Amino acid sequence: MFEIPYADFRNLKNFYFWPVLGNHDYPDDEEDFIRDINAQINYSLKSPLWRMPYSYYSMPKLPSWLHIFLFDTELLIDDAGNSNISGDPKQEEVARKYLCNPKRKGWKLAMGHHPFLTFGPRGTTYAPRNKNDMDAMAKFIHPILKDCKVDIYFSGHDHVQEHISTPHFELIVQGGGSEANSLWKTNEPPLYFSSLFQTTDSYSKKYVKGKELGFSIIKASKHKIEVNFFKVPKDGSNFSNTYTYKKDLN
Repeated sequence: MFEIPYADFRNLKNFYFWPVLGNHDYPDDEEDFIRDINAQINYSLKSPLWRMPYSYYSMPKLPSWLHIFLFDTELLIDDAGNSNISGDPKQEEVARKYLCNPKRKGWKLAMGHHPFLTFGPRGTTYAPRNKNDMDAMAKFIHPILKDCKVDIYFSGHDHVQEHISTPHFELIVQGGGSEANSLWKTNEPPLYFSSLFQTTDSYSKKYVKGKELGFSIIKASKHKIEVNFFKVPKDGSNFSNTYTYKKDLN
């Protein structure tokens, strides 16, 4: 199924898909044989487009000024809503070894399926497990991004489009590709409000949009990075650029 809609991309030189695993990729129980993460990893050996060396990994063969790490955030989430999340020590070790390496100059980007700050429905207590999900994500991801001086963390999961700025890094949530959810009381902080963001001074909402399908395109050069948000009408007839974030390398 993956190859059919993206068949035309085979003609592009050095074009690949680098996926991250999310909540729909892991099995719900031991008898769920449809969702198999090993099958997704092994598919890299068969597909000319699909590249997924492990459930979390650093993207290879990038320019010397660009460094990207992809997290497996599902390993941090307890679907039962339990709060005793201990994180994933091995993944943290691998991520820090790559992102905190002082020899890696230039842009540092990180990506994962789950956000840890969002104004969409998954950032609220509409489901009992949401607070624990977000707190577990913040406890694990935030220190890595901060300590390793990552520039931007990209995520999805919440079907909204957001750019949230924090004192240490930028947060991009792009979940408008398949569904368009409403925002949760955009004039108020998320109900769960992780302990890392106890005051509104801890972040700034640059762009927060719900009820719109869309996607983002990232352009990176040695000295500048640009994230473009696009709006797509329900009939898919056209798309328009609604917001652009630009940052120069310090």
